[in-house]
Amino acid sequence: MTLNLGHGRGRALSHSWVTHAQIKRNLDRVARVIADLQPDVVALQEVDAPSSWSGQFNHVDYLSEQTSLPHWFLGVQAHYSRLGLSYGTALLSRHPLTRQLNKPYRAKRWDAKGCVAATVSVGSAELTCISSHLDAHSSRVRQRQLRALTQVVLAARKQGPVILGGDFNTSRRWARSPLHAFIDTLALQTE
Repeated sequence: MTLNLGHGRGRALSHSWVTHAQIKRNLDRVARVIADLQPDVVALQEVDAPSSWSGQFNHVDYLSEQTSLPHWFLGVQAHYSRLGLSYGTALLSRHPLTRQLNKPYRAKRWDAKGCVAATVSVGSAELTCISSHLDAHSSRVRQRQLRALTQVVLAARKQGPVILGGDFNTSRRWARSPLHAFIDTLALQTE
């Protein structure tokens, strides 16, 4: 399962319109969906560590407590102490997460993106799960980020199977989407 949490703000366009209590209610709704679907792993994007705009609590830890997914790894790609913001991508899992990697993508703007990867062990089987978030504003930046993500996927494939989820801020349906080359280069199976 993959989900962009949008910092817990729900459908609101701005954090300034959402109370910290509403953020917890939004995350409670997410926890109910996770509980209903019972995924083994959830890839999360725009998920917050303690941040001033989203309640000063760790959203992944909160979701872990509300679901049957006790293992998690949050990679912070954006940390702005003067603004009190700390957020990134994460994995939430029913199974232990090992060989964790936090890969921030190079950013020129304040809204840094990146990916996290971790090995999930189920019995004797292992696979790598990756959660990625790409830039929302620039196709050129997304292309650069996809090149970095390609290296993460290729390195993970050396260990075994890979599952990739995320918010790519583009669609394969768009003729000029950089996802076409990314999918072809890695010979990905998509859903």
